[in-house]
Amino acid sequence: MHKHFLNWDAAKTIEDTNITLSAVNHANAQVYPVIKEMVATKFFRTFKVDLESECPFWAMERLCGVEGGCSVCKCDEKEVPIPWKITTTHHINRQGLFGRAAGKRLKWNDKNANSWFPSPPESHMTYVNLLNNPEANTGYSSKEASRIWMAIYTENCFQGGDVNAMCFEERFFYRLLSGLHSTITTKIATYHFKKSEFTNPLDGSPPPQVFTYDMWDPNMNMFNFMISFPERLQNMYFLYSTTFRAIQKARDFLLDYDYSTGNATEDQATKHMLTNLLANDKFQLNVTVPHEDDSSCCYDESCLFASSCDADKVNFVAQMQEHFYNISRLMDCVGCEKCRMW
Repeated sequence: MHKHFLNWDAAKTIEDTNITLSAVNHANAQVYPVIKEMVATKFFRTFKVDLESECPFWAMERLCGVEGGCSVCKCDEKEVPIPWKITTTHHINRQGLFGRAAGKRLKWNDKNANSWFPSPPESHMTYVNLLNNPEANTGYSSKEASRIWMAIYTENCFQGGDVNAMCFEERFFYRLLSGLHSTITTKIATYHFKKSEFTNPLDGSPPPQVFTYDMWDPNMNMFNFMISFPERLQNMYFLYSTTFRAIQKARDFLLDYDYSTGNATEDQATKHMLTNLLANDKFQLNVTVPHEDDSSCCYDESCLFASSCDADKVNFVAQMQEHFYNISRLMDCVGCEKCRMW
């Protein structure tokens, strides 16, 4: 294993936060078993995704280097929960979700002009079983893949991706993107080679059509290369911490959500697991960030847009919203179905 990883000080604070790496590791060890069990339930494993929208930026090639590795195994009609086939109007209390004063329940507005991400037409949407489509190596590593990451970093990051020139809000945005990139790379390195006993069964039977996570071996060279960049690991931890905080902020909304799939017994078990997860002390991860004056404030929306970037807050938020939206549209340029799904 790479020396940078072996010599990493777990007591070190994650950049732009006041939380240590060891605290995140400990919290993850506590909540991971619950999450692993929970994502196998029908509600969480059945996912609706857009695989049809065209790339708006350039002519896209659909490429894949591993036979069958890029295609998505879609759900049969009978796998889709019956309650989900019934059209409903969803409401969300946006003020309550973000910790502000309680307000009236508002109809969700998905108009692109006021969205942080696009809303594809229903005809483009399809249901997939995430367990039958593991996030693993698909062989998608062409110039097209590099082009997408280049567009994300050079055209949709502030200050051209120069962290040293960024204020906190800009760094926050950049670290999330870098952390996501590092997470994807780590997952691909972990599930990289299909095990030979499945690709070439000794009994002469055909290889399975669906490869689950236990049918892959890691690529240690790829993993060691990724962790040779400490800042990328830092950003992966930053992303994880931010996800923790987002779930904390949405706790009441998540507890009140309808998890019905038509199977009362499993639905009750799903709700029970989620309740236990959110009640876990380790999910109260106290993440704080240093303010401009080196004092600390809570890691929530009150910390964002409180630095030098706040001089023109309205325009800056609009610019960040535009970046989020553009990156979402860039995902439509991914030529690998499975990569696009994840």
